[in-house]
Amino acid sequence: MQALHKPTNMLATGAVDDLWENARGELIVVDYKSTAKAAEITELNEEWHAGYKRQLEIYQWLLRQNGFKVSPTAYWVYANGDAAADQFDQTLRFRMTVIAYDGRDDWVEPHIMAARECLLNDTPQVANISDPIYSSGARNRAAKAGRLAARSREGAERGRYDHDEQEAKGSHRRRLAGGRGGGFSRTHR
Repeated sequence: MQALHKPTNMLATGAVDDLWENARGELIVVDYKSTAKAAEITELNEEWHAGYKRQLEIYQWLLRQNGFKVSPTAYWVYANGDAAADQFDQTLRFRMTVIAYDGRDDWVEPHIMAARECLLNDTPQVANISDPIYSSGARNRAAKAGRLAARSREGAERGRYDHDEQEAKGSHRRRLAGGRGGGFSRTHR
């Protein structure tokens, strides 16, 4: 699925795993996840689950941009493999859990605008890593990218440009393409 964000002329895309429809005619975004953990999975409230939540919210936003009525409630269908099984015997056993999540997509458009600004810069800008959209891992990567960008600017001022600095300039553009399931790209000028 895709939607052209007209103010930035950027195309946002995503690949929704499944759509359900409720009695009110609203589409419900469903995402399938799988793992093999000993503990039961009943909620997704770890810090690293923030990416899962953003993924659902982007899908909800994309559907709304395409004129669909979308339920604020989305679901993960989580398959937890039995990691404690004595034998594999060509059979995988899963415990299935359905987890509801009330998404909000009001953050998507400001982040598209910020992505466009970042793409238009000659060097990457240091992210506002206190923004709750970032996990601790993303904050660490953003901080490293900011340090590389600062080195890049310092090196350019001295007339030097090494491989790490070139990498810093290119990597911020690649990261904006997003992870699994979707991302943003610049369309026609």
